[in-house]
Amino acid sequence: METKQWKIWENEIIETINSIKILNDPFHYFYIEPFLPKDLYDKLDMYWLDDKYFWGQNDISFTASNHKEANFRKVVIIDDTPGFSETKEARLFWSYFKNMIRGPELSYALFNKTETYIRSTREDIGDNPVECFSNALLEDDKVGFQLGPHVDSEKNLLSLLLYLPEVGVPENLGTCVYQPNSQFSFDNPNVGYKFNGEYFSEKDFDLIYQAPYRSNSLFGLVNEPRAYHGVKKIEGSEFKRRHIQWTITKMDTNPYPSALERVKNGITPEAQRVERR
Repeated sequence: METKQWKIWENEIIETINSIKILNDPFHYFYIEPFLPKDLYDKLDMYWLDDKYFWGQNDISFTASNHKEANFRKVVIIDDTPGFSETKEARLFWSYFKNMIRGPELSYALFNKTETYIRSTREDIGDNPVECFSNALLEDDKVGFQLGPHVDSEKNLLSLLLYLPEVGVPENLGTCVYQPNSQFSFDNPNVGYKFNGEYFSEKDFDLIYQAPYRSNSLFGLVNEPRAYHGVKKIEGSEFKRRHIQWTITKMDTNPYPSALERVKNGITPEAQRVERR
């Protein structure tokens, strides 16, 4: 019954993906709610991992980020979720969820839905055959975290965020869509034409859209040199931004190495910070 139910959920999600309406200015993006079947979303909320299993981005990475607030975002790679689960039921849930979200059915459903847009905006792909993969992160953004306008790594085809807000969190914490203003574009002629790893200042960009931060909603974008996006700074200490970052990529890799394996070897974020000094 368990396997059958997950297949039903997967088919429902594919139907939802096929119904997505894509916006095209200033690049290709979308927002849809609800995204997951309600009973699946409720289980995802129920089995969300305890804070103690989340590592800061600088802590979990083998190399320090160039983003100064990196450790204000705490993450768990999807492959670690079963091992960090505290009950048999939670382990089973995360095993199935991991296999579904990293599996080819949803990856190719999303790719097929957006293939025309991907091929038209990515010179590195064009008419070439594409093999796509999926990875995901559970993320908690703490007070002080922000991301200025940026584009994602060139290996990413689609960047997706599934929002799981806690009760009472305001809706104005969703992802922002940006477009460089005319003066900044004039001063930086490569912006919007080439991938880069820079985080820019909001003052040099116009805010075009902000996704409502609502339960079981999905924001997504076709990753290309124009796809500038970011998130506003979390000011209030009573709030955090909770979501799953889900990426369809050209490479079968995890965004970060496993923290679970380090924990098994007695390594903690604090010990790792001391070692790096």
